[in-house]
Amino acid sequence: MSTGIGGKEIDPQLISKIELNKTVKAETLQWFGNPHSISTTAAGQEVYKFVFMQTKSHISPIPFCTKMSVDTRYQELNVVFKGNTVVDYSSTRR
Repeated sequence: MSTGIGGKEIDPQLISKIELNKTVKAETLQWFGNPHSISTTAAGQEVYKFVFMQTKSHISPIPFCTKMSVDTRYQELNVVFKGNTVVDYSSTRR
């Protein structure tokens, strides 16, 4: 069984294409799809959060014992915009 949240996997090669003070919102939306959430910092900058999480579980019915394994993949990308331009970003993979 497999369950997940977020649109699509976050491609590390696309993350490497982000250029501070050059990449614009339209490019990030094209590369990563719609953000999971949008927030605003105290300084008025927008932060787009892209999230992908996939959990796979497998249950093996064994007489007198049931074995279960769970594998979770998590990716997060936070992109900070000043106006229409990327000024910072961070990413996490687990």
